[in-house]
Amino acid sequence: MRHQHVTARINGTQVLKSSTWWSSDWNVQVPIRKGLNQIEIDFQGGDRGQGIAPVFLYDGTGNPLRNIEFLSSEASLVSLESLYRRANGLHENIVTISAVPNQLAFTPNRIELSTDTEVIVRFENPDLMIHNLVIIDRESGEHVGTLADQLALQPDAIKRGYIPDSPKVLAATPLVHPNAKSEIHFRTPSTPGDYPFLCTFPGHWRVMRGLLIIRD
Repeated sequence: MRHQHVTARINGTQVLKSSTWWSSDWNVQVPIRKGLNQIEIDFQGGDRGQGIAPVFLYDGTGNPLRNIEFLSSEASLVSLESLYRRANGLHENIVTISAVPNQLAFTPNRIELSTDTEVIVRFENPDLMIHNLVIIDRESGEHVGTLADQLALQPDAIKRGYIPDSPKVLAATPLVHPNAKSEIHFRTPSTPGDYPFLCTFPGHWRVMRGLLIIRD
């Protein structure tokens, strides 16, 4: 990408934000998953900002990506997403969340669900580090994170999966090793609101977070 002021996100996770007086070539490594990927790039004007900036996609060896379909409208994106979900047996009661390699982040990091609904939360970990996924009550991030820091000092912390013993913890996966996955069955709260999810592995919870947005 060649531009002065640019923000880039892939599948809901920000991978670049820059604002500079000089137009630069940005090379950003992004995790492309099988199926539908959504890459969002916002260009903001500057004194010397370009109106349109080119974006190129290459594989890990520097060759242009092949056999990829690019969509030019939101309607096309929504249509393809629907086809992909049906073809892969996905529906509104199954949620897949992945760790982002090398970034201490979840993708997607914002998910909307209905109140009082049985869902399956699948957590996939393509990262080189161990992670978990802990769903907590509203406005409880700092409280549960502090408990996780205290738990990390206990001799049985690993055995407990670094999951604090607290009523604020609504559901949690065990520790998920690299290139592994886990799933939990979870009934969404009956009270609408924003319910955080985070990784409580030592040192992760302050940045590796997301939101379940529960709506009526």
